[in-house]
Amino acid sequence: MSGRRNSRRPTVLIPTLGWRAGPWACRSLSRAGFEVIAGVDEDRVANRTRFCSDLVRHPSPSADPDGFVSAIEEICTRRRVAAVLPLDDEVVQLLAAKLPAPGNAVFVGPTIEQYRLLCDKSALAQVAGELGFVDAERVVVGPDGPSGVWPSLPSMVKPRSTGVASADGLVARKPVRVRTEAERDAAVEELVDLVGEALVEEQVLGQAWRVHFVRDPEITLTFTLRSVRNYPPQTGQSSVLQVASAPPELVAMSRRLLDLVDYRGPGSIQVIERDGGFFVHDVNLRLPVTVGATISAGLDIPRLAVEAALGRLDDRAPSDFKQLTYVSLQGEVRHLLAGLRRRETGAPVYRIATDLVLAALMPNRVLDPLHLMDPLPVVFGVGELFRSGKETRRRRSAARPVKG
Repeated sequence: MSGRRNSRRPTVLIPTLGWRAGPWACRSLSRAGFEVIAGVDEDRVANRTRFCSDLVRHPSPSADPDGFVSAIEEICTRRRVAAVLPLDDEVVQLLAAKLPAPGNAVFVGPTIEQYRLLCDKSALAQVAGELGFVDAERVVVGPDGPSGVWPSLPSMVKPRSTGVASADGLVARKPVRVRTEAERDAAVEELVDLVGEALVEEQVLGQAWRVHFVRDPEITLTFTLRSVRNYPPQTGQSSVLQVASAPPELVAMSRRLLDLVDYRGPGSIQVIERDGGFFVHDVNLRLPVTVGATISAGLDIPRLAVEAALGRLDDRAPSDFKQLTYVSLQGEVRHLLAGLRRRETGAPVYRIATDLVLAALMPNRVLDPLHLMDPLPVVFGVGELFRSGKETRRRRSAARPVKG
């Protein structure tokens, strides 16, 4: 990130506003004195937040990557944008590769080489292994089969990178847990047919940690969360987290990982602690989805990241963070509904329901995206929850064999 200053109120563009991190970023930057404009895909319902001065439409980065890049360049030039703050992995990858200085604005994110080293899971495993992180059993599978020995089952089948290219553009695929060789082979075949290769990795179970950070050439600020629950169980995103002090060696290793590639910007490192060792399974070089927890606890990562990009970062982080519990509204509502339908859950239904209610009422809890000063995101978030649920049911119905 290169430094630049603007005596007028600088404008920050947030492409693909989203439902969770986006509104938090808008509130943070608006309160810090920035003008915030947000992008939204042309084929999606637009989210809203009163802390965003304007919404601009752009093509979907997945369906039309070239059109998206051109639109971002045009918006940055026309609106004299000072900084672009991406929230989505595929947007980070696209802009890092094709538009590292959109309309002469600062891109608050990685270089494409940094992205490849930390977001390609095979490259990440090699880099992390050099720093003392535990290595997992894994193999890359292409059209000609696996490049080595299959990991033990159960395994996770995933793309090597969060945003991967297919013939139809970028696609985002979540990891799939497989218990048998037949399940593994089917999941691998589907992913290889789509993007040409798949990564198969042993399932690592243990205490999950998230290290949120923002880094510039002189300062690295970190904040840690302990995962309490995720949905779907064992494979999904963390849906309940608590602010907690991670083992000091984990924080030190995470800092060395960032130092090694000299990444400057915001992000998160997801680690599993098992038998005293640390397995890094994901690095996101963008605002964390759970950034609401970090901001609420006292570390304003969006503001700090943009100020660092503009050459203004100073060490104003508090020495002590507010202790709180973070609950994802969408994640835990899905979790609750699964429990009511007697599907696999990571907690009893009464515990999930209790946590949702307490998160809405208690001052030491955050129910995201609920925010009393900015109620619009939760309205649109609930709408997105029902829309995605309806789409999931439609796909399941279409996949169900026809009796005849």
